[in-house]
Amino acid sequence: DFDVHIVMNYRGDPPHMDLDNLAKALLDSAVGAAFHDDSQVARLLVERRLSDHEGIWMRIAPMIVSSED
Repeated sequence: DFDVHIVMNYRGDPPHMDLDNLAKALLDSAVGAAFHDDSQVARLLVERRLSDHEGIWMRIAPMIVSSED
């Protein structure tokens, strides 16, 4: 399973983009490169942030399973 964090940084007015659509497009783009299927994503955080620098970034990491789980 994977943990995915997606951030859209913007300047000015917030963009008219649904964050769920952004997440779906980015997750689809990672299939075959980071994981076999986006159903392997166990945790997903998607944010839109006011920033001095515009851009979109995505971090994908394997979930850490502790011995207590």
